[in-house]
Amino acid sequence: MPNWCTNTLTITGPSSLVSQWAQTMQGSSVSWPDAGDADVVPAVLPLCFHRGVPIPADIVRQGFSPAGYDWCRRHWGTKWEPREFAENVPEVSVQPDGSATAFYRFDTAWSPPLAWLHTVAAHWPALTFALEYEEPDNAVSGDALWRDGQCVRRMAF
Repeated sequence: MPNWCTNTLTITGPSSLVSQWAQTMQGSSVSWPDAGDADVVPAVLPLCFHRGVPIPADIVRQGFSPAGYDWCRRHWGTKWEPREFAENVPEVSVQPDGSATAFYRFDTAWSPPLAWLHTVAAHWPALTFALEYEEPDNAVSGDALWRDGQCVRRMAF
């Protein structure tokens, strides 16, 4: 059983783009042929890492234990999809100027999804991504910020 890392992800930008991003990232993850090591995830996740950084079909065919675990850690920064979402995720707030903010609160296994966000932010450069995270069992916490598709701040506390 992993230690759980609590994450708060805030996405800001033009309201149409924030809405498009939220719709794109909602979905189902893969079904592993050797699901013995992978926890069961809901059919549809409000934030699905596979939708932002898809697991290649050949990795899925090989299974989670022989190939998926390493792939997910390398490309997402954590071994599983997010879980334990806060209610009403994503919470989207639209401003009078046409900008919007989406808030996600969720847990990940062992560590924050920094690798996943690095890739996703590069594909959505018009959005700003801010992540705050804490894994209290190992006293790990920090934050990171992406603007214009680039990580401009990463701090660990």
